[in-house]
Amino acid sequence: MALTVQIPHTHRRPSQPSLAWLYPPTRVTYLIRRAAVLLVLVTIVACGALTAFSYLGDPAPTRPISSGEVIRVGAGDTYWSIAGGYMPGVDRREAVADLAALNGGLGSLRVGDVIAIPSPR
Repeated sequence: MALTVQIPHTHRRPSQPSLAWLYPPTRVTYLIRRAAVLLVLVTIVACGALTAFSYLGDPAPTRPISSGEVIRVGAGDTYWSIAGGYMPGVDRREAVADLAALNGGLGSLRVGDVIAIPSPR
């Protein structure tokens, strides 16, 4: 009488198809995957926000700005119109930035205010 012992196979043969699609992921697996996706999204948003805020900073002027003349603000004057009238040939955005740097910021203008105009470049 011969005794035969069958040893169970612990490894799948490569030729056998996977049956993982038959079994849905457990709740723990589902929650871990969701947490990983959320962590990636939060990281992307935080990096984007930090990048955006770094561009919003007020850069220091690249050159010292000195006053060329002083004018009195009239009715209807804005920084944009003053920059166009007193600094021709200069990009208005740069001219407005120079006006702001020389006069302590872009506060509201009132009729009769005296502001300094940067000297020509």
